[in-house]
Amino acid sequence: MLSVQSPPDFRLDPYAFRRHWSLSSEPYAGGDALLTLLSSGWSLSAIVFSQEFWYGDARRVRVYYCDLYCEGETVRMPVLVNPVVESVVRKAGCRVVQMNQRKNMQREVWGALAGAKTKTLMDNN
Repeated sequence: MLSVQSPPDFRLDPYAFRRHWSLSSEPYAGGDALLTLLSSGWSLSAIVFSQEFWYGDARRVRVYYCDLYCEGETVRMPVLVNPVVESVVRKAGCRVVQMNQRKNMQREVWGALAGAKTKTLMDNN
């Protein structure tokens, strides 16, 4: 399985900061929820998908789809991108792939993940 451990400089004091997130209550998570999972022992997948939404001519919102793994469990977290989230993903060494590039690299990515016991993004599409 391809995965990247969370960068050590993003470990948080678990008693000072916790942010719960659930897809059933929030369609997108913030960077604080991502940092909470990473500081709780979850690992970030080596590949993060990115999607852009445009509102009007000049307002862009980006979302990273992060797959996180811990003790055989998998969570897909759509995270609103901000400078902190970009820094976490970059320091973790993740490869960011635009959603429109996804079909072009399916064989490359999913071939590498073929031996993984956890679900991949392909399982849910």
